Amino acid sequence: MIAHYSLVDAMIDARVRTQNKSPSQAFGFHNVSPVQLIERNNGKLEILLTYAFGARDNKLLLENGALYPIFARQSFTIAKPYKCSYLQWPANLQPALDTYFSALGLPTQVKRTRSLQQHPKALSMAARATDMALATIPGTLSVSTIKDPEMIQQNAVYDIRSGTWRFRPIFT
Repeated sequence: MIAHYSLVDAMIDARVRTQNKSPSQAFGFHNVSPVQLIERNNGKLEILLTYAFGARDNKLLLENGALYPIFARQSFTIAKPYKCSYLQWPANLQPALDTYFSALGLPTQVKRTRSLQQHPKALSMAARATDMALATIPGTLSVSTIKDPEMIQQNAVYDIRSGTWRFRPIFT
């Protein structure tokens, strides 16, 4: 299961997939019952928490029509009866992501997410931010055209405050 750290990131990813006819299904996490996934995986639920997109030369990377995700992977063991009302991520994940967003000159992701989610027009604001993000993508590269084994040179995050994409080198 792929989750996004912000509503805007999820909407950007879904729109790019739709534009490129890449198969996907988007839904709010609170509307999902992961029981079938857990049953198929013998009591395990693996979540990929996307917090940025892969980039190279200030261009977003595409793989099979989708933005290349940069994620934290976590596997949870769920006991029967399968219920997932609360999942505990590793304690070091949030501080690591806060450091990452601070290095990009952005407020911590918790502040970004809460400020948008608490606004009464959150969904329409996220839709406008998504439109701006898509209109300002500085370019894309297909992963299939890159022969370099270190094809991902940067992480990219859309900054909803400034309306710009922020790029950060990975290997620093």
